[in-house]
Amino acid sequence: MSTAPISATLAQSERDAVLQAMSTTSRFSTRGYATIKDILDLSKIEAGKMILNLETFDIAALINNIIPIIKPMIEKNGNILEKLPVQN
Repeated sequence: MSTAPISATLAQSERDAVLQAMSTTSRFSTRGYATIKDILDLSKIEAGKMILNLETFDIAALINNIIPIIKPMIEKNGNILEKLPVQN
């Protein structure tokens, strides 16, 4: 059995596939960890072990700040982000 590094035994396309799989696994792991943390935080709030501070904020400003950040991810997946006018 060969002891050569994996990168030396795989073709470029195979290496790309392995790197893509590793990247996907890492992303899903990070998302899963964040979801678990959020669930635990909600449990702490419900149990009265974490204080929730309610504050008012400008939702329109928040959305306007987030759009440039998330738009490339949305478009990368072939989706469309449409900002509707604010109705007063």
